[in-house]
Amino acid sequence: MNIGEGAFIDPYDEGGMAATLQTQQDHVRFRALAYKELRQGLASRMSVAQQRIMDFVQSIRTARPASSLGQKCGMDKPDNLAVDLHGKVLTCQNVSAAATAPNGQPHQIGHLSNLQAVKMRSATHWSHRPDCPSCPVLQLCKGSCMFLQGPLWDAGCDAAYSDNVPFLAAAIEYLTGCIPYFIEGDFRGDRKDIFGQVQGVPEQRARRVIPILADDRTVAA
Repeated sequence: MNIGEGAFIDPYDEGGMAATLQTQQDHVRFRALAYKELRQGLASRMSVAQQRIMDFVQSIRTARPASSLGQKCGMDKPDNLAVDLHGKVLTCQNVSAAATAPNGQPHQIGHLSNLQAVKMRSATHWSHRPDCPSCPVLQLCKGSCMFLQGPLWDAGCDAAYSDNVPFLAAAIEYLTGCIPYFIEGDFRGDRKDIFGQVQGVPEQRARRVIPILADDRTVAA
């Protein structure tokens, strides 16, 4: 059975927060499991797997600049509208007219009968987030959800990083034959150790979490 899409649910509310990764150990376990399943072909029926791996490969091949990236949902484009069956224009296809964004603004931003008055009041483009421009998975994540703020954004951003870094690792292995385990660069230090092998996770736990790396070639990226 082919599965069209797979990713973490953006934590729009308390329910979304409860469904996302909670601790650094949770993130490490997920990254290791996701990468293991990619390497073993267990995710081959999920079209998003090959799509994201090859998207990162293409970003390197074409030297795609970050400035060309829009938000992952495409709702930052002025000619994209999300509309419900009552003609109400919404900030996003995943919310309802009755919902409110984290900044207190309603998700209903107008009506089809008066498009001139439609105005977005609750979005932050990735280029205005402090951590996004230097993030190694930006080419895959594309800014996560532009409507989240505060703790909801922090949780969503963390989940988006752990969701996408296995694809980055798989793309690098595809290109070089080596497995990256540590990423140097000007970004958050708690994200550099991809699988918890180098720092932040006890050695015993790391051995249990990522046995797939024991006999493989590794490389620091």
